[in-house]
Amino acid sequence: MDYKNIILEEKPPIAIIRINRPKVLNALNNETGNELHNAFENCLKNDKIRAIVLTGQGRAFSAGGDVKGFKKAIDEGTQSNFIAELLEILHKLSYLIRTMEKPVLAAINGFAMGAALNLALACDIIIAADTAILSEAFANVGLAVDNGGTYLLPRLIGRAKALELIFTGKTIDAKEAERLGLINFTVPEAEFDKKVEEFALKLANGPPLAIGTSKKLIEEGYLNNFKTQLAKERENQIEISKTEDFKEGVTAFFEKRSPNYKGK
Repeated sequence: MDYKNIILEEKPPIAIIRINRPKVLNALNNETGNELHNAFENCLKNDKIRAIVLTGQGRAFSAGGDVKGFKKAIDEGTQSNFIAELLEILHKLSYLIRTMEKPVLAAINGFAMGAALNLALACDIIIAADTAILSEAFANVGLAVDNGGTYLLPRLIGRAKALELIFTGKTIDAKEAERLGLINFTVPEAEFDKKVEEFALKLANGPPLAIGTSKKLIEEGYLNNFKTQLAKERENQIEISKTEDFKEGVTAFFEKRSPNYKGK
């Protein structure tokens, strides 16, 4: 697929996917969503890529759904079909990010609004520039929350605070987002790209099978009781103990060197 709205930069062992519609603050439309899904699928299939960064080009991560597209659809009386098609694409993308076993890092470089904020929340690690602005902006255009926000947001910051952000559509800065537990941490804007890449490399140099298994278990843990989850941990850990990576990790520990994990 030729990309018109995103940039896929493969820098093994990491890949950086940039939403590239800076003139409209990287607003999400059907074409952009399909390109993002394709890029993530390509990264998933590429054994040389072990961690993926999702970010935006210019001064926004993404402003969320394309409001100009909303207006055009309303004028044409096709808004229900427009929303249905867009959400089918975005939901498929968020589910892929959430369930793929490779770690995904959201790098919020600026504005992250509405569906785009929830796309970031579907990622595993969220880093924001200290100048970033975030908002569950749906209520500002008369919409309910979507793209996984009802699932992800209350699990991160609790029901009451999640509803406050959703009901009001207010903006919060990166420091407040960090205080609430909405993101992992902030970094100075001047060091943003460097720090994001350093963290992505740290993930990529970790044990891929163990990281993927832990991600899967965390997701399953939302649905299972404690006893079931303990059994799943035991079952998966037994399988991980058979890998070359486990042997390498223990050997490197005793040899006082950094392990060289192969994902085997």
